[in-house]
Amino acid sequence: MTSTINQYMLTATALPLFRLICFYISGIVLAIYYPTDLFTTLLLLLTLGVLYWMTALHAGVTTFEWLNFIGLLLIFLVGYSNLLLQTAQQRKAMRWMEVHQQIEGYTVCIEKVYAPLSCKASITHIKDHSGWYNSRGSIQLYFSKSYDYNPKKGDKLLIHGRPDRILLLDRIQLAKDDSAFYHPFRYRHILKQIDGDFKLLTTEVFNQNGNWRAMITEWCTERLHKQLQDDQAIALISALLWGAKETLDPGLQKAYADTGTIHVLAISGLHVGMLYILLKTIFKYICRYVSFFILPDLCTLLLLWLYSWLCHFAPPILRATIMITIARIGLLIGRGSDRYNGLFVSAFVLLLWDPSLLFNCAFQLSYLATIGILYLQPPLHRVIKLEHYCLRKIWTATTLSIAAQVSTLPLILYYFKQFPLYFIIANWLVVPAIFAILMLSLAFLVSSYCPILNTLLGFTLEKLIFATNTLVYWLAKWPMGTLSFCCINRRTVYLLYIVLLSIWLFFQYKNLIYLIITSLCATLYSVYHIKTIIATQKKCKIICYNNHQLSFTLKDGIRSLRHDEPSSNSSILRHYTGGIIATWYKKVILTLHTIPSDWHGWRGAKLDVDYLLIDENLLHNMTIIYKIWRVKHLVIYTKQTNPLRYYPKIKKLGIPFIFLKPDSKKALTWSKNL
Repeated sequence: MTSTINQYMLTATALPLFRLICFYISGIVLAIYYPTDLFTTLLLLLTLGVLYWMTALHAGVTTFEWLNFIGLLLIFLVGYSNLLLQTAQQRKAMRWMEVHQQIEGYTVCIEKVYAPLSCKASITHIKDHSGWYNSRGSIQLYFSKSYDYNPKKGDKLLIHGRPDRILLLDRIQLAKDDSAFYHPFRYRHILKQIDGDFKLLTTEVFNQNGNWRAMITEWCTERLHKQLQDDQAIALISALLWGAKETLDPGLQKAYADTGTIHVLAISGLHVGMLYILLKTIFKYICRYVSFFILPDLCTLLLLWLYSWLCHFAPPILRATIMITIARIGLLIGRGSDRYNGLFVSAFVLLLWDPSLLFNCAFQLSYLATIGILYLQPPLHRVIKLEHYCLRKIWTATTLSIAAQVSTLPLILYYFKQFPLYFIIANWLVVPAIFAILMLSLAFLVSSYCPILNTLLGFTLEKLIFATNTLVYWLAKWPMGTLSFCCINRRTVYLLYIVLLSIWLFFQYKNLIYLIITSLCATLYSVYHIKTIIATQKKCKIICYNNHQLSFTLKDGIRSLRHDEPSSNSSILRHYTGGIIATWYKKVILTLHTIPSDWHGWRGAKLDVDYLLIDENLLHNMTIIYKIWRVKHLVIYTKQTNPLRYYPKIKKLGIPFIFLKPDSKKALTWSKNL
C-alpha cells in the first residue's frame, strides 16, 4: 500500500506547479468573463479551504485523489477571487471620486511615461474637506509645458483640484493594449505649471524606499551627463540599466523594432542573465580563497534582487531573478532544480501579487519567449552538431533567437502588426554589442572616480553605442525588412498558437491527427477572414487625415471618394463658402475652415450634422456654429502636437471629439444599413 501511494505521489508531483498555474490562470480568466459576487466567492473559498484542511488531516489511500482535486479547485478559486478583489478595490476608489464632488486634491505615483508631456500614474491618496483617504486607480496626466517639469517613472506628485472624467469614446482610444481594459483610464488631468496646480513631492513625504532608488538613478544619470557628450548614448545606457526609455529617439526605437532587436532596449531576462554572468565571475574571483563556498552565490543573488528593486520590479526582471534564485538555492541545498518549475513559481508569485499582469504585454512576451527557449531550443540545437567553438556559439545564439521568435510570433503580430525578417542576422550582431555596452556601462559607473580609466571607458562606450545604432539603422533600411499583418486579432492569435503546437506535435509524434488539426485551423482562419471582408464591404467610413488642411476620404468597401473631387463629378459633395458638405449613407459630413458671413444673422431652426470637421481656429466661434448646427461628432484639425489647451472648452460641449494632429489620420465607420 505504501509503495502504491509513493508511486502515485511521484506521478502526481511531476512538474506540480504546471497544474497549479493552469488552474490559477483559469480562475483569473473565468473572473473576467463571468464575474460573480465577491462576498459569495470569498465565503466559498473559506469553506473549501476548511474542507481541504479537514480532508488532509484524515488523508488516506482512498482520499488522496479527492485531496488533490480539492486542492486544485482551491487554487482555482484563489485566482478567481483575487481578480474580483482587485477589480472591486479599483471600482471602489473610482466610485468614491464620482460620489464625492468636493475633491480638493490627490497624490499620484507615475508608473509609465508615454511621451515628454504624457504619462500614466496611479492614484494613492485623495483629499476632501474632511481629510485624506487611501485610494487606488489609474489616471492619465498631461503636462502642457515641458520646460517646467519632465515626468519620470517613480515620481510622486501632489495635484490640486479634481481630475476630469474621460468620455467613453476617449477611453476606448486610450486602450492600446489589453491591460488598459483592466486598468481603465476613467480620469485625466491637464497640469500646466509646477508649484502651481501640482507639486513634486520630496522624499520626506513618502518612504525612504523610493528615496534610495531615486538617489541611485540620479547619481548614475549625473555621472553619465558629466562624462559623456552624446545624448543618445546616455539615453541608451539609461534604457539598458534601469529601463528609462523616455529620452530615446523614436526613430531609433523604430529601427530596433524593424530589425527584431527591440527586446534589448526593454529590461528583461536577457539583461538579468548578462548581469548574472558578470557578477558570478567577479565574486568567484574575489572569493576564490574563501572557504565559505556559497558566498559568491549569496552575493550574486543579493545584487540581482537589488537590481530588480532598482528596475521597479518589472515582470520580466522578476521572472528571471526568481528563476535564477530557485535554481541556485536548489543546487546549493543539493536538491537540484527543474527549470520549468522555476518558471512556473515565478509566474505564480507574480500573478498572486497582481493578477492583472496576465494581460500585460511584457509579461506575456517574457514568459512565452522563455517557454520557447526552454522547450524548443534544445531539440533545435541538436539538429546540427558543430565541433568548432565559435560556430557552436553562433548556432546556439541562432536557435535561441528562433525559439523565442516562434513562441512569441502570434503575440508579436497581434501587438505590433509586423514581423522582422532579418531578426536572426540582427541578433547575431546587436546582442553581443549590447552585452558589451552593458558591461562597459557598469564598469564606467564603478570607475567614476578614476579619471583616466573613466575617460577611456567613456570614449570607448560612446564609439561602441554610435557603431551599434548606425548598424541598426543600416539593417532597418534593408529591402523587405518587415512584413505587415493588419488582420490579426485575438481569435487569430488562438488559432496561430494551435497551429504552431500541432505542427510541433506532428514532428515529435508523427501522428496524422495533428495535421488534421492544423488544416482545420487554417480553414477556420480562411472562413473568418472571408467573413471579415464581407463585413467590411457592408460598412462605410470616413477617413479624416490632417495634411495641413481639412482632408477626408469617403469609402464603402468598393468605392472611394476624395474631398477634393469637383462637385460636378459627384452628387455627394457640395462646396460652399466655408468648406464642403457631403451626404454619405445617411450621414451628413461638414467641413468648416471659415465662418460664412450669413451665419452671424441666422434665424432658422438648427440643422443636424453627424460629423463636423473644423479647423482649430474656429473653436472660438463654437457659439455661432452651435446656433446653426446640432453636432453629433466633432473632429478638430490642429496644428499643435499637444493641443491640450483646447480640451476644457471642448469638454463643456458634451459630445465625442477627436483631436487630429498634423500628419495623422482617423477612420470613423458605421453600417450601411443604418
